[in-house]
Amino acid sequence: MVRLNNLFISVLLIQASAVIINMSKFASGLDFGAPTPSQEPLPGLYKFLDECGKQITKECGKEIFKSVFLKGIVANDCCVELVSMGETCHNEMVKYIAHGPQFKAHLEMYLAKGEEVYKNCIGTPVPLARSIRI
Repeated sequence: MVRLNNLFISVLLIQASAVIINMSKFASGLDFGAPTPSQEPLPGLYKFLDECGKQITKECGKEIFKSVFLKGIVANDCCVELVSMGETCHNEMVKYIAHGPQFKAHLEMYLAKGEEVYKNCIGTPVPLARSIRI
């Protein structure tokens, strides 16, 4: 069975679960086994989340995950990636992770934090490309 943290690598916040595994206070006793396709909450959800995850780097996925589920801030470059990925992708990823057994007890808090993180990133200026002299 593919471990859920491997699935997270290809999905924005889902790919950030490696952060939890590396943090011993959260990792002990948690099962990150990936659900089987028959356990998919909605048909096509995993494919949708996978496509969303392809739009963001692993490093930014971890940073955004920390910001929503732990403590941290999202750097400007990762905010640009997050906003570029889109609010729907972000919200669905946060929702998927927040419904997991390790976060479900504080579901509303994580959903609100996810919205806050996205809203804070909306105003992030897009870096201008550097001009090259010829």
